[in-house]
Amino acid sequence: MRRTMVGLAALLLLPLTLAAAPGARASDPLRILVYGDSITQGSTGDYTWRYFLDRHLRDAGVPFDLVGPRRGLHHLPEGADDDLDYAEPGFDTDHAAVWGQKLTAPVADLGDLAADHTPDVVIALIGLNDLVWNHVTPEALAERWRAEVAEVRAASPAADVVLVQVPQTWYADVPAYNAELVALSAELDGPAARVVTTALPDFDRRTDTWDGTHPTASGDLKIAEAVEAALYLAGVAPPAGMTPVVQNGPRTASSLTAEAGVGQVSLSWHDVPGVTTEWLERRDVSSGGAWDRYPLDFPAGTTSWTAAAVDGHRWEFRLRPAKGTAVSADVTSPVVSVVPGPPPAPSTAAPVVGPPLGPVGPVRARSPRRDRVRTSAPAVPTATGYRLLVAPVRSCRRHPRASAFRPAGHDRRSPSATVRARARALWVRWYAVRDGVAGPLAAASSACTRVR
Repeated sequence: MRRTMVGLAALLLLPLTLAAAPGARASDPLRILVYGDSITQGSTGDYTWRYFLDRHLRDAGVPFDLVGPRRGLHHLPEGADDDLDYAEPGFDTDHAAVWGQKLTAPVADLGDLAADHTPDVVIALIGLNDLVWNHVTPEALAERWRAEVAEVRAASPAADVVLVQVPQTWYADVPAYNAELVALSAELDGPAARVVTTALPDFDRRTDTWDGTHPTASGDLKIAEAVEAALYLAGVAPPAGMTPVVQNGPRTASSLTAEAGVGQVSLSWHDVPGVTTEWLERRDVSSGGAWDRYPLDFPAGTTSWTAAAVDGHRWEFRLRPAKGTAVSADVTSPVVSVVPGPPPAPSTAAPVVGPPLGPVGPVRARSPRRDRVRTSAPAVPTATGYRLLVAPVRSCRRHPRASAFRPAGHDRRSPSATVRARARALWVRWYAVRDGVAGPLAAASSACTRVR
């Protein structure tokens, strides 16, 4: 990846040693206040560019302390701002960024924040909400920045300020606003308290954002690199080293389970924080097929699906998590393998010893509450166990074929069970079993009930 550079000629003129902030001991950590909106705060499952900045400063051996009143991400989908579910939580998460914050109507005033936290450096990435939602002009935002810088200097006279250019240049007025920031930093910069502007990252809307605005991991890395270069330009941090390799998309995958049916496979999984969509992928191993994407994607909140599959073939399934348009290329759920088809027909062989094993009946079935069916029958003499098969149907008026019945768990000691039913009605069928061999059926061995 090409590293973003800021004023190469200017950088070459800077001393290689870093000066401590005036009034601070050389051993004191550099206090950094990161101020902004959703692009800086991030949301559930993000790294955030603050993480990459933290890692750069640690790798460079710079003593620092990120300061601010907040620690969390914006939670998806509820919207709370105290979510600590970072892609990598092992960094200094203090910040002063708020989802939806505007420079002209801040949730927290920058001057007050500077007074409360006495930063050595203020890094601010803000303005997109003002331009897009409040229709503030770039010129008016620049004037607001003059007042904000004055407030920061009143609260912390030696603080340096880094104005981060907004990378989403496809929004109207953003290029003009970025140009105002460049001009403003040249006007307000001074030897005692620096005001510098970052270079504009080479931001790609398709890969560097997951929704056209908010950055993916690659977008966060590009913002962090621009900030790192600006800190070097200000003389408060060394240049960044090698660019790390990052992958876009969620870093955590769901679990996945599969249950075979006749001509189908029932899949279930759980929601993963920060994942907005699950991609289902499958392959027919028996036919030598390659992985392909299922025609449907599943939004957060959907945790089960039944997919058609050829009986007798071995199928494999996996889930690939996505956040908006950012799909994980390197993260999937564990692969599940399953062979759909009808259950083995119960054996009607005569018992080896003892009197003949008779059928179960009369079978009773009722639905005591929603999605539950209770079934029972009289015990059969000489039976050592009982086997229950079920068949979900739309109505009890039609008797299903034998191939529609499937086992409901392991053999039981008595002909009594409560099973879950996700159909309008459920047929149940009991077999008496002795020494693992099922007995015969009778008309009374089956019953159907409407599910409440």
